[in-house]
Amino acid sequence: MNNTITINLSNEDKDSIIDGVFNRVSELLSKNNPAPPTDIDGMELKTRKQVMELLNISSSTLWKLVKDGKLNQVKYGGNVAFRKKELQRFIDDNSINNVQ
Repeated sequence: MNNTITINLSNEDKDSIIDGVFNRVSELLSKNNPAPPTDIDGMELKTRKQVMELLNISSSTLWKLVKDGKLNQVKYGGNVAFRKKELQRFIDDNSINNVQ
């Protein structure tokens, strides 16, 4: 006997679910982990949340940018952050004048 249920979701619904899960997991993890340092070796760092707000993107879009190698993150301990210089490079590379 096969008890399979198939649910069809739009990409928007999938992104919304992923964002919800990511945000809840992030919230739970942040309770157990200290806030990231503001800099490492003089490099100013931004959290995932700060990057999402700065770029006005969802957590799934941020994950895809990292996965595709378009945005690099810094790992420290069990956490990740983004260098301010890396964010500026990403913004510069993707500005309207530079898009080809």
